[in-house]
Amino acid sequence: MLGSGTLRMIRDCKKNGFRTPTWVEKDNILRLTFPGFTHTKKNEGVNEGVNEGVNHEIEGVSEGVKQELQQVLLFLKSNPLSKAPEMATHIEKGVSTIERYLKLLKDNGLIEYIGAPKTGGYQIKK
Repeated sequence: MLGSGTLRMIRDCKKNGFRTPTWVEKDNILRLTFPGFTHTKKNEGVNEGVNEGVNHEIEGVSEGVKQELQQVLLFLKSNPLSKAPEMATHIEKGVSTIERYLKLLKDNGLIEYIGAPKTGGYQIKK
């Protein structure tokens, strides 16, 4: 359900000459987009531990894959105990690709699966 903050965002965007934001819900994930804005530094504000873990502990993967692994770790940092399908939706990759990334991260000791197969999820290893 959209609250008063939604209406304020629309009003403020119009008032300041920006396009109206859009909301899209898919697989219980709500994505808010501000059309016309681009963010060139995807990992700005990320703590160094996440970046260093991928850069130093996983060898033999391309820079593109390292960036996508960082996206998975960032998602898990904000959404612990998540599963591959919700990560795939958020990161806009296929589930099988995310499952490969999760295996890579797990094999390198960066994440772990907690709980039962049906009710558990992945989290960053402490």
